[in-house]
Amino acid sequence: MSKSITFAIMNVQALHTLFTGLIMSSIAYALPAIASQLTADDRNRIDAIRQKALRRGVTHTAFDIEEIIDIADRKLFIRITQPGHCLYHLLPPKTLHTALIVSGKDNILTNSLTSNSHSTKTVSSVDVYLNSDD
Repeated sequence: MSKSITFAIMNVQALHTLFTGLIMSSIAYALPAIASQLTADDRNRIDAIRQKALRRGVTHTAFDIEEIIDIADRKLFIRITQPGHCLYHLLPPKTLHTALIVSGKDNILTNSLTSNSHSTKTVSSVDVYLNSDD
């Protein structure tokens, strides 16, 4: 059977499921380990896969490699911050900062000790981990 006949026989949801299960899982599997080593050419190749899949109707979901890398990094970091994880001992020790106040409405962290002008700043998940109390 030719490719066009095969695609015509399979419905769109089945193609999307296959693409997500085979291609996207393969791309996402190694990202926590190799994301920092991806060159611009590598990212362009992954983007070409996305464009080709959308053009041929294999998937209906557009993905961004930067977003996938960010999600993979966040998941890995959440796992590492658990005391039973094998990499937990490599994290720097937590420091005690009682000056961090979370504003309820905007979810912005404010450091009231180092800032007399009551300015606000956003804080990354790494900073929140290091400044959290167990």
